[in-house]
Amino acid sequence: MLNALQTDAAINPGNSGGPLVDTQGRVVGINSAIATTGAEGGSIGVGFSIPINEARRTAQELETTGRATRTVLGASVATNGQELGGAVLGAITPDGPAARAGIRQGQTVSRIDSRVIPGGKELVAAIREHAPGDQVTLVVDGRDVVVTLAGATG
Repeated sequence: MLNALQTDAAINPGNSGGPLVDTQGRVVGINSAIATTGAEGGSIGVGFSIPINEARRTAQELETTGRATRTVLGASVATNGQELGGAVLGAITPDGPAARAGIRQGQTVSRIDSRVIPGGKELVAAIREHAPGDQVTLVVDGRDVVVTLAGATG
């Protein structure tokens, strides 16, 4: 559940993790995952890369603090991510970003800034593309709610 760039670069055990470059040689992503045929894990020739802006932020955190954080809303997703009307929120972390913004369990997030959120997986990916401390506007049960995202390690 990450916002990724799709590529047809070979990404297999032993040769993944390299840079994804554009036609001018600029690094635009870091190859990180593959689509597989199933339990056997055979590659189907489709790979995914972490966008360079996200990789750069993580690398800078590691250099300056020795730790990397992931961006969090402070809420779990209550459904399986297959719904089309938004992401229904589960448990809300006390004093987390969602709680401080007045968001409650059972509410539905249908948009983050200008991005439509059809389900739980998309909400997780959209949150992760932001940095801790970013301020976003969520549409929660049809109303705009401004939330300042937080970071968590681990």
